[in-house]
Amino acid sequence: LPVESNFIFIEGLAGQGKSTLLKQMATTEIMDGYRLPIFLEFRKISSEKSIEENLINLLNDYGIAASLNNLKDILSHDRIVLMLDGFDEVPQEKRSKTIRNLESFIRSYSPHKILVTSRPNTELEYFPVFDRARIDLLSGANAKGMIEHLCIDKSRAKQINSKISKKIEGVLVTPLLVTLLLFSYNSGEDIPDSLPDFYQKLFYVLIKQHDFSKTDYSRPRRTKLGDNDLQKAFSALCYGSYNEGKTAFGRLNLMQYAERALDLCDLKKTSQDDLIEDIVNITNLILIDGLEYEFIHKSIQEYYAACFLYSRSETVRVSLYQRSHSYSFYLKWASV
Repeated sequence: LPVESNFIFIEGLAGQGKSTLLKQMATTEIMDGYRLPIFLEFRKISSEKSIEENLINLLNDYGIAASLNNLKDILSHDRIVLMLDGFDEVPQEKRSKTIRNLESFIRSYSPHKILVTSRPNTELEYFPVFDRARIDLLSGANAKGMIEHLCIDKSRAKQINSKISKKIEGVLVTPLLVTLLLFSYNSGEDIPDSLPDFYQKLFYVLIKQHDFSKTDYSRPRRTKLGDNDLQKAFSALCYGSYNEGKTAFGRLNLMQYAERALDLCDLKKTSQDDLIEDIVNITNLILIDGLEYEFIHKSIQEYYAACFLYSRSETVRVSLYQRSHSYSFYLKWASV
């Protein structure tokens, strides 16, 4: 983290542990005893109220009688750290107002340290006062180290790590994915030998299970699609982009893939923009890198392209298999 900065924006993907990190930092501040952390979740903030008013409500909820005057006294000290978690969970239509409230607070209490977390691609990226710190993806060694840390039985941890293939190791890039692997193993299932076995559960976990840990929060979807329809549309998008040999593409190409996907799935009433929004910002299976969009891992695109083909009629599948006698076509689709 930028140590000298008073305003830090911590950016991370779904399941990278942004909330956990911020809570751990709050605990560390308390243990050090020098500064007082105030932890506030954006999803519990009213955009119709100032940050100060939201803080008063938080303190009152914890049984601490607070008013604007005594809150100002508290905030006048330089030993306060304000920790705001999950800006991406603020509804889209309320984000501009929330940003303005945050700007007003910073102008009034500029010496204080403020830490904010969010997924990528939000308005915070254009908030110049904040220095951005990105959470790195896990390496294979990180993932195996995490498994050793989470397993009480160290011999079991070694057993699990010894069964993880190089392909599986390459996609264990977030704590959530590592946890999913352990969850599967602890449920009596074997460590998957292939990516398809692992990915079979992946989409549902990313759109649902991660937010289940926040019991009073359901992440809104722009598309309003159910789980199955959203996965079908994503699978069709994977198929369309893979068919053109693209794992990275510009916004215009992605819009075209989304339009075709929605057409193929008979979901024409859903807009391409909304589908892209849900895929990029809820699943994080497609990431933004500068001006380009890219699958977090090529094998994810391959797996869900295969899911789309499997969902097609037997006639379509037979036609595809017949075309596979072409060597160039075989090379293109061999992984799928």
